[in-house]
Amino acid sequence: MQKAFLSIVIPTYNRRDLLKRLFESIVEQDYFVEVVVVDDGSTDGTRELCNNYFGDKIKLVYMWQENSGRAHALKKGILMATGQYTILMDSDDFFTHGALHIIASSIQKMESLKDTGKPLTCLVFGVEITSGQKHFANIPPASMTNFTALRADHGVKLDLKEVVRTDVIQANIFSADKTCRRVPTGLLWSKIAENNQCLAIPHPVAVKEYLPGGMSDRILALKVQNPVPLVELYALLSESKAYTSRSYRWRSRLLWARYAHHANMMIFLKWWHALVWLPGLVLYCNDVLKLVISSHKIK
Repeated sequence: MQKAFLSIVIPTYNRRDLLKRLFESIVEQDYFVEVVVVDDGSTDGTRELCNNYFGDKIKLVYMWQENSGRAHALKKGILMATGQYTILMDSDDFFTHGALHIIASSIQKMESLKDTGKPLTCLVFGVEITSGQKHFANIPPASMTNFTALRADHGVKLDLKEVVRTDVIQANIFSADKTCRRVPTGLLWSKIAENNQCLAIPHPVAVKEYLPGGMSDRILALKVQNPVPLVELYALLSESKAYTSRSYRWRSRLLWARYAHHANMMIFLKWWHALVWLPGLVLYCNDVLKLVISSHKIK
């Protein structure tokens, strides 16, 4: 079987109907791709949908695991990918019309360019975001940069869609022990940014829908329950040479202290650690207070 130009990695849990929408957005486009689905213990017929949906035009790799959290499902999916490039999609995402053509042509454009310093191995595209009644496009500026500088120096926020050469994303995969259910994908992108450049394409290739009951609704609790990867992320960003913004660097240091308090990992090895200890403690206490208030509202 021919090698797919793109692996689409999808961690999922009990989102069968939304997954079908994502699948439809893939098969309507005339490209041979690999779809890697890691099912985190679904009980809603996800397995049957995956096994019966695709024909020869799509290479399906399906894996079921006991419910272990998105981090483990995502990591397994990335390591199973065999396409030339990899993109991550949540089950409530779907591709825009013509997205795979845009991705394929952008890969060709990127591969025709010469590296200027760090290897050019990644692309980043815009996303159309839907949240309640709001719908807007989050578009990165056309540039050759890296994932971290795009946000730190160019001021881009919210979700984007990253496409990374598969050997690069696999070489920078995050670690996650059995107790850690959530690892921010920002850690993956930040590790890649240390030694790789990306080409930013000002065009949306996917729609991201924030749904009630999704991870975005529980984000603070998830961060507090899984602080160790956040400590790693902000430690990396605090010392990174991938960007120049001083304000972003100090923001990263404050967030390092915030989650280091949550993880009981507060140390004083860098000169700035003592400076952010108290502000980090204030942020930590604020998190605890918010969660207490939230739990009382639920009751």
